[in-house]
Amino acid sequence: MIHVVKDMQLSKNFRLSEFVCKEGKNEVYVDMKLINKLQELRDYINKSIEVVSGYRSPAYNQAIGGAEDSRHMYGDAADIKVKDMKPLEVGRMAEQIGFDGIGIYDTWTHVDTRGYRARWGDWATATFDKVGTTDIVYADPLSVYGEIVKMAGNKITGDFVNGGFYELSTMTPISPMVVNGALLIKRLAHDTVRRGTLIIYRDGTVQVKMIQDIDKEESLSNIHFAISGFNMFPLNLSAELWPDDISRKDWRTVMGYNPAKGKIVIAVRPDTTAERGKKTLVNLGCDRGIGLDAGGSTNARMNGKAVRLTDRVLHNIIRW
Repeated sequence: MIHVVKDMQLSKNFRLSEFVCKEGKNEVYVDMKLINKLQELRDYINKSIEVVSGYRSPAYNQAIGGAEDSRHMYGDAADIKVKDMKPLEVGRMAEQIGFDGIGIYDTWTHVDTRGYRARWGDWATATFDKVGTTDIVYADPLSVYGEIVKMAGNKITGDFVNGGFYELSTMTPISPMVVNGALLIKRLAHDTVRRGTLIIYRDGTVQVKMIQDIDKEESLSNIHFAISGFNMFPLNLSAELWPDDISRKDWRTVMGYNPAKGKIVIAVRPDTTAERGKKTLVNLGCDRGIGLDAGGSTNARMNGKAVRLTDRVLHNIIRW
């Protein structure tokens, strides 16, 4: 705990006094990870950031009705405002920078560096539908992200669908994946084939490209999320050297982009060939997309409801 005697510059645009507890005792505790992230956000949006609330003593936090384990008491959280930007817009920008916790409120945005992902408030923008046997999620591109889980599908909490291909017996991933500019899954060293890769850029645009080495062919810092599968437009599995078995009729997850809605579309359906999966994306207004892992690896929970959950251990998943 620091009792502020003299104000000091913590970064180019933030001073210690901005984070002092508003209790009136001139107390402050602040984690420099938070300051560094806030400065990164300030540089990214090129606008001044008002710190509405920084450090809170446990007594002050209780007095104002703060969360029992509020991150403000740990000095790694701030409630912020940016002139002429809505809280959700600020949250989206904070997502790009890589803040761990982001909460959307009526007039401000909460950001923190707690060390694990957390989202709340008016953040969830996905909508859900079911047409026949097809379960569908429509999500804002910048809300989509991936995780490495190495966990049985029926043990995974929250909404998700299975991700890219992997070798089940060794849990060796085949499909490269990028999350927030970081290459979480690299291509196999011996895999020299260009494969369909869906890329969501930090500006919200979405493309599907035939890529071999995404870290060499793209600027990773510009990528919000990317995952490799097989291209649907056009569908040519042999050109990507996928085995014939990939196209079989089975449970299948496909992922595309509907330009009219500006949404990522993820669809899961049973008894579906690769060709039928492409037709599903077309029917849902997509003009680009990829096929993800299928068969026993197809697992999904949408809007809190199980679509298909099995004891198959999944290497990676997609969330929104």
